[in-house]
Amino acid sequence: MAPQRPPATADGEAASHQARLMGLRLVRSGELTTKAFGERFGLSYAQARRFIIRGGALRRPGPSPFFSSDKEDLLSKYLVVNATIGRGLSQDALSRVCASYLAEL
Repeated sequence: MAPQRPPATADGEAASHQARLMGLRLVRSGELTTKAFGERFGLSYAQARRFIIRGGALRRPGPSPFFSSDKEDLLSKYLVVNATIGRGLSQDALSRVCASYLAEL
């Protein structure tokens, strides 16, 4: 289990990321192991490994999401409302509900 970290601030998080990038150089040169990297920066082994594999990238790889988080929340509420008023959620019904939602945007 990773040690507890203090709450992140924008400046503190940027400084922490820069420090991790410097530590990443040590890992790549073989001076630091993944486990030691995780312990030094308060990350679990899996988090440290993911950071190292991604080369310090903050985002998940792949395309950006189609919906913003606000629109995704609205869609989930829309689906719940439609389910409670009796519309089934078969694949066809879900497709129709999503199509009507997109039409209203």
